[in-house]
Amino acid sequence: MKLLELVKDINKKDKKGVPNWMLGTFKRRSISFYNGLSDNTTDVFWIQSRNFTIDLRLPKEIIEKKELAAYTKENLSEIANYEGWVADSIFDGEKLFWEGGIFYQNRNKWPEPAFMKKIGNCMLEFCPSNVYVEDWRLQNSKNDYLIGLRVVQEIDLETNESRRSDGGLIICGEFAAICLGREKSLEDRFSSMNYTLEDILLNKEYSLDEKKEYLNFETSIAKGSLEKGYKIFASTNPNRYDEELTKLDGFQLENKEGEVSQLFEENGKKFKRIYEIDIIDSDFNFETKTDTTEEAKSWFKKESRTLNRYLDYLK
Repeated sequence: MKLLELVKDINKKDKKGVPNWMLGTFKRRSISFYNGLSDNTTDVFWIQSRNFTIDLRLPKEIIEKKELAAYTKENLSEIANYEGWVADSIFDGEKLFWEGGIFYQNRNKWPEPAFMKKIGNCMLEFCPSNVYVEDWRLQNSKNDYLIGLRVVQEIDLETNESRRSDGGLIICGEFAAICLGREKSLEDRFSSMNYTLEDILLNKEYSLDEKKEYLNFETSIAKGSLEKGYKIFASTNPNRYDEELTKLDGFQLENKEGEVSQLFEENGKKFKRIYEIDIIDSDFNFETKTDTTEEAKSWFKKESRTLNRYLDYLK
């Protein structure tokens, strides 16, 4: 069954989790630090489901598609410092915390929670230490599908062994994101290592096959539609650009309430991926506007001659 057909029969709009104004696909316009310096060049995407986040941070320059053995030392160093992850999101009414999950790196580079404030389509993230503030812009602009599926398990149907035990797929209208972890035992081993991914990729003591295993982690962002599919435009894997994000068929409801599964083939082998449904809403209102007071609206109208001079929807 196609995912589009499946979601038409399911509505799971549970309000438990982050508020509606925080849901959707956000792109960072800038980050400003305590020392007066700012960055508005790094490509950073934040895709938010009701109870989990997918995050991707990449340099502007895209490394061309190559076999791993063909990458230069500089290429490997750059790839080793990409960032991508999925984690549980917990909002206490003021601050957003992230717990658990899996990371492309073997350490959490952003340990502080975030004070969140949204005005219009602009969401501001302040960290408690005031070391930085980030300006995020909602990319969604109309009502559309919002689907959040958290990976519970991925099974090799030939061996019946579990390959992955975490990850996620979020679809927000014309945008979609996926995060898939490494094989579980490797993920556990990597997370407890003192070596970084860069140490591994630049170390000649690791074989090419071993390096490929450590790089077998994907966070990708794509654009398209639930009807026609999604094509990747940003990824931790340079060879995934312009490819299909994920198959959108082979889905079915599981016997266990709140779970769906997907059957698919990869390199000639058959797999079953089981997802827990976080949210499914076929007509979600992505909030591009926020409330204010009547007095403030009157002020805005009164001063429109100058306030409206250069207004535009920034993304």
